[in-house]
Amino acid sequence: IGVLATPLAAQQREPTAIPTVLAKALISPFFGVLGRQPRFVVGRAPRGWKSSLDAGATVKVVGGVDMGSFRAVVYRFSSSEAVTAYRERLLHSGFTPSALQSPRGGFTSGETQHPEQFCGPDGIVIVSEVDSSRTSRSVLVTLLSQAAATEACRSPDVMGERPAPLDIPPLTAPVGATANPEGTGWSGNNMSTSVRLDTALSSGEILDHYVGQLARAGWTAGPRLVDATRAMQMVSAYGRDGRIWSGALMVITADARRSANLSMWRVANE
Repeated sequence: IGVLATPLAAQQREPTAIPTVLAKALISPFFGVLGRQPRFVVGRAPRGWKSSLDAGATVKVVGGVDMGSFRAVVYRFSSSEAVTAYRERLLHSGFTPSALQSPRGGFTSGETQHPEQFCGPDGIVIVSEVDSSRTSRSVLVTLLSQAAATEACRSPDVMGERPAPLDIPPLTAPVGATANPEGTGWSGNNMSTSVRLDTALSSGEILDHYVGQLARAGWTAGPRLVDATRAMQMVSAYGRDGRIWSGALMVITADARRSANLSMWRVANE
């Protein structure tokens, strides 16, 4: 059986395979509550894996496990951007972010992302990065279909919470850049997120990097303005209510510092 999860940066020191009996002995005590013995597979997804969770023909399937209502697969992606594209694929397949987790999206630090929960007709899906290298990202995708897990999929309105009106995809930093996200905020009609960067890249190069990620997530890029210290491009996307949001991604250079800000506004009905 292939190794399903290894510590970050430890990939080179871990064995490529371990005996099935060892894997069962290690994890069965933790999953005994499900009442099933784990069944492992290598190089493919376990039986019962939903097509809505497939990652595409170009993504390698490391292996998986089936324990009745609990199933999991480890995918190996070529880059962090490919992982972001998979999260967007889930959203386009009808999944929505869980009401019990903090809003995701916007600028990230480039560190391993915290697990994300999505709700859909097939159950709760949890996506978490479990290993990385210079050439790949290994991601654990877990499907929990038992009825007890539906609590995490209750409507945010029922829970007294207000979801973000616009889904901003995770915006990972350029390779080699140190990113310090400054947070994401919103009201009913506007939303913004910003980040400070330590990099030698120009404002235009940073702009192209982040706008490229938005475009791959389905956003529309508009006019672009660039000079020696500033870069700005208009972008638009559809909000949760189906209305268009319009705004701009701006990058400013001051001495050795770089900052990027994405500001979006809901377009008024005409």
